[in-house]
Amino acid sequence: MSDVQMYGPIGQAVKAVTPKVETDPVGIYLAALSLWSAAISGTVTVEGRAPLVWSALVAKTGRGKGTALRAAKHIAGPGIGRFLDTHTASGLTSGASLVNALYEAQENSSETEHGTDVRMFVEEEEWQETLRRVKRDPSFTGKLRLAWDGSVLRNTTKEGPQEVRDPRMVMHTHCTPSDWNKYVSADEAAGGSYNRILPVILGSAHLIRKRSALPHVDPFSEAYAWATAKRRVMVMDAWAEDLYFVIRRYGSEAPRGSRTAVPIGSKSRTAERARGTEA
Repeated sequence: MSDVQMYGPIGQAVKAVTPKVETDPVGIYLAALSLWSAAISGTVTVEGRAPLVWSALVAKTGRGKGTALRAAKHIAGPGIGRFLDTHTASGLTSGASLVNALYEAQENSSETEHGTDVRMFVEEEEWQETLRRVKRDPSFTGKLRLAWDGSVLRNTTKEGPQEVRDPRMVMHTHCTPSDWNKYVSADEAAGGSYNRILPVILGSAHLIRKRSALPHVDPFSEAYAWATAKRRVMVMDAWAEDLYFVIRRYGSEAPRGSRTAVPIGSKSRTAERARGTEA
């Protein structure tokens, strides 16, 4: 895990833009995987569920967390930019606001040509603010688990009950190591609430002497058109199945030098999907 490989078309795009940005390329790669998984989650499944890659970039201030997300959006723009323009949310600080955002997306799309669409990319670049507020809302972490699992979400408002079936939400967050330790308790990290989020520690950002525009890259356009044309089923190849078995068997201890911020065992299913998303 300490030797992160830039796999597939996304990896090639990340390598192309990395010399132009001051951030760890691993952060770009992970953010791009999350963007991509959100976009294809309406039609693609793996082992019976959507391949949702929830992620967190963990680094001290100035390490390029926001830069990584912007670079990932540059990579994703040509192929899924229109999706992101209409399916991105932020500032979800309670279980009720999370359900309400998905419910509104469901209702607004129910009469469209393509039918109900509950895909959503949630970006929280100041996640510590969200974590600080959700401490007052015990329902938030439970709603997170239900959203990740694709289970039914329910909420009661003054206007009446809200119900969202089969949500396809992806969460991408940024925080510092100290805030992660401060607001995510050991019980929450191990108990199913936050272990659905893949946290990766960013390395040092290299300095660029002269800034310039990022090169044009487009790893998504053709793949997105194919992935959304009809229902698709993703199947792991032999390499991915072997890796998944190793992670499940030995996941209780993170390898020395790992970039992961919490033990790998708590993220085994997410790691599996991160590999499979580009298959």
